[in-house]
Amino acid sequence: IDLHFQKPPIQTVKHSLKDNQIRLTPFQASTNNLKKNHFPYVFTGWFHNSGELNFNNIYLETGKYTLKAEYSSWYNPLGGDIYFTVNGQTHTGHYDNTGNVGIPNDINNYISKNLMEDMIDIPVSNVYPIKITRNAEIPNTTTWINIRSLTLNKVQDGTTIVDRSVITYPTFVKNGYFVCESPFEQTIKIYDTKGRLRKTDTIGIYKKVDVSTFEPGLYIIKGENFVQKIAISNLN
Repeated sequence: IDLHFQKPPIQTVKHSLKDNQIRLTPFQASTNNLKKNHFPYVFTGWFHNSGELNFNNIYLETGKYTLKAEYSSWYNPLGGDIYFTVNGQTHTGHYDNTGNVGIPNDINNYISKNLMEDMIDIPVSNVYPIKITRNAEIPNTTTWINIRSLTLNKVQDGTTIVDRSVITYPTFVKNGYFVCESPFEQTIKIYDTKGRLRKTDTIGIYKKVDVSTFEPGLYIIKGENFVQKIAISNLN
């Protein structure tokens, strides 16, 4: 579906910077690669289509930022590259293969992770145009990708990430484990629906949490600053 705007799309403005985060969705961008019939609106970067998102007026305060995306992708097991251009500088990030891109409305297909090891430096508080593109198409090597949202997280004092959110995926566990990504080390506890403690573990930047011995059902993960529900299916 090609979406042609009759007027300039709604853009992010200064007051949208909340808790040192700016969340960008495809609907805020100028693009014709947008599935408007999916919610949240999904940017579609398919095979033989380089894909591009253009945000015209994004207010960024002076400082350093990390870039996180919520996406699903498929085709190349190695994933692909994504390019983020702001203030005349292009930063290269990488997205992983999630194994399924065909059902944009199914949140179980999506993961949320930081795309770049390097931080994005904004020297002056100002309104900037931002362009996001994916890797140039190379037959049999590139990846299809759906992007639901992008989040710029401002970094405090150049070292400590203000965003203390924890990423947990998948929320529907079929392979006996789920992944937690936390910007700091912390202890999590997993409870069943009867309130019984089933497991205690320590997570950090990337941690696979083994739940292969758990019975199918709903479970609650509690950390220092988050609560997340997961569903475990029959592993047999």
